[in-house]
Amino acid sequence: GEFPPARIAVANRIEELEIEGRAECEEEEAATEEYALTPRTFADKLATEYSGENGLVEAELMKELIGVQGALRSLASKLAEAARDVQLDVIATISVLLRNSRRNKREFRSIDGYSVIHKMFLGISDYTSQSSQVFLDKIFGITFTIILDGNKQELYASNIDALDLLFSLAAESDLHLEVRIRAVQTIHEVLIAHPLNAVSCRRVNGFSKLLSATCLIEPPDGVGRERAQSGEMQLAEQIVEILSYGGVLLSRHDSDIAEDMLRVVTEEAMHPCVRYLLCQCLRDLLRDRNSRQLKPVPPTFVSLLSSSLSRTSPPQPGAPSLTAEQESERSLYGFMRAPHITMRGGKWTGTIVLLEALAHSLHAGGGGAYIPLFHQGGGFDTLLTWFSADCPSAVVSLSLWLTLELVAVPPAGGAGDYAPTVARMLEITRLSAAKRMLLLTMLRTWLQELQATGGEHAAQLRSRLKDSGLVQSTLHLIDTGGPKVAREALVVMGSLVTSGERLRTWFENTVGCVSLSQSVIESAIKPDMAVLEVLLLIADDSGQLDHVISPSLLSPSSAPTDLIANTVLNVRRPAPRYASFLQSSRGGLPDPHASQHST
Repeated sequence: GEFPPARIAVANRIEELEIEGRAECEEEEAATEEYALTPRTFADKLATEYSGENGLVEAELMKELIGVQGALRSLASKLAEAARDVQLDVIATISVLLRNSRRNKREFRSIDGYSVIHKMFLGISDYTSQSSQVFLDKIFGITFTIILDGNKQELYASNIDALDLLFSLAAESDLHLEVRIRAVQTIHEVLIAHPLNAVSCRRVNGFSKLLSATCLIEPPDGVGRERAQSGEMQLAEQIVEILSYGGVLLSRHDSDIAEDMLRVVTEEAMHPCVRYLLCQCLRDLLRDRNSRQLKPVPPTFVSLLSSSLSRTSPPQPGAPSLTAEQESERSLYGFMRAPHITMRGGKWTGTIVLLEALAHSLHAGGGGAYIPLFHQGGGFDTLLTWFSADCPSAVVSLSLWLTLELVAVPPAGGAGDYAPTVARMLEITRLSAAKRMLLLTMLRTWLQELQATGGEHAAQLRSRLKDSGLVQSTLHLIDTGGPKVAREALVVMGSLVTSGERLRTWFENTVGCVSLSQSVIESAIKPDMAVLEVLLLIADDSGQLDHVISPSLLSPSSAPTDLIANTVLNVRRPAPRYASFLQSSRGGLPDPHASQHST
C-alpha cells in the first residue's frame, strides 16, 4: 500500500474505530439486562444469537457461555496468585476466551482483568535469569495475539483494552526496565503488523503516554558508552523510534505527534540526553514532511520554536542574571549549552538541531508564508543575537545562513520587508574581525548563487537589498575596516550592484565609480589586480567575478564544520525519515495466526 498511508485511509480507520466505540457503549448498556437472566434463559439467548444460515457456531457459543458464567473472573483471580508457569497457561486460556468475543472482552474489562495483568508485573525485580527472559517472551507474545484479536487478513489491533494495557506497561515508571522495554518492542510490532494500527495507538492516547513517560526517564551518571548502553537510554531510544514511526505513519492526516513533541521539548524539564533524542525526532519529522511536500505544519510550530530560541539565546549586556534552575542542564536554556549530550553530540549540538527544526518549519510554510509571522515575532532579532553572541562557530554560521535563506524569500501580504536584517548584521559594532569576515564571505557566496540563478526573483532580491541600506553598510566597512574586511566588503558590493543596468545606474547616480575608487585608495585595501578587476566590473561589467568569488556556499571559509554542511543540505534537499514500511526484526513474538494453549 501507499507509504505513509493516505489521508483518506487514516480518516476511514478513525471513523471505523469511532463506530466500534459507539457500538461498545450500546452493548455495555444492553449487558446490564443479561445479568438478571437465569443461566438457562441466558443460554437460550446465546443460542438464538448464534443461530443463522450457517447453523450454530458451537465454539463461539461455548466461549461466551464459559466467559460470562464466571470462568473469566475465576481465571483473573487465579492469575493474581499463581506461579509464573501457571500464569502463562492462565493468560493463554484468557486469550482464547477473549478472541473475537465482544461479550467476553466486555466482561473481562468489567472485572478489571487488564489491571490484574498489569499488577502481575509489579514487585518482580529480577528478570536476569533465562527463565525470566522466556517468561517475558511468552507473556508479551500472548499479549500481542490478544491485541490482534484473531484478525488474519488485516492485522488490525482490535482489542483496544489490551493495547491500552501495553502502553501502560511501557509508561509505568515503577515497573522493571526490562518489562517496559519488552512492552515498547511489542508496540513496535503492533505498528509493523498494520500501519493503520497507529490510529488505534492514538485512540488510547498511547503516543501521548509514551511522550510523557520519556520525560521522566533518568539515564545514569557518566558519559560516553557507559551511558549510551544503559537500560534507560535503550528505553528512551526505542520509545522515540515508535514516536518517529507513528508520526510518519499519520503524517498525511495530521502532525499531532510532532506538535505534542514540540510542546514537551520546549516547556518540560528533563534530562538533556532525553531532550536531545526528542529534539532529533522532532527535526526528523519536520524534515520528513518537507521531503514528501505534505501540508504545512500549524503556525504554532514557528511561534514556539522562535520563542524558545529567543528565551534561550545568550543574555545581552546588562540583562538580569539567570537563576540556578534556569541554568540547570534540565532546563531548555541549560540543554542548549550542555556539553557531551551523547557519544556523538558535543556542546551546543542541541542548538544546531533546534535551528534546523526551525528552518524546516519555515520552509514548510507554503513557500515562506510563515516568515512574516516569524519576522513579526522578533525571530530575525533572535537569529541576530545568536549570530553576534559568543557561541561556537557552528551556531554562528547556521544562524547567519538561516537568516540569508529567509531574507531571500519575498515578503508576502504586505508584511514588512526583512532584508534590512543583513545590513544590521554588518553594522554590529562589537563583532570580531573573524566573525565579520565570516558574514561577508557567506554574503558574497550567497549573492553569487543569486547571480547564477538569475530571473525576476534574483533581481527583486537585489533591489530589496539595495533599498535596505546594504550598499551604504559595505561602503562604511571599506572606509573603516582592516585590509581583509575592507577588501571583502568591496567584493560584496561588486556582487550586489553588477547585475542589471538599473542597479548599475542607481549606483553611479548615488555613489559613483570615481568616488568608490577614491575610497578604495584611501582605505586599508592593498590594491592589486583582483581589486582592480572588481572596480572594472562595477564600472562596465566586463570583469570576471569568478576570479574573486568562491563558487560554493559550503566552502571551508564559510562553513567551519561538516555539521553545518549537512544541515544546509538537509534543509535544501530533505530526505524522508522512512522510505517504506518497517519489517519485523524480532523472533520473540509468535505468529498471530498460530493457535495458543487450549482451554
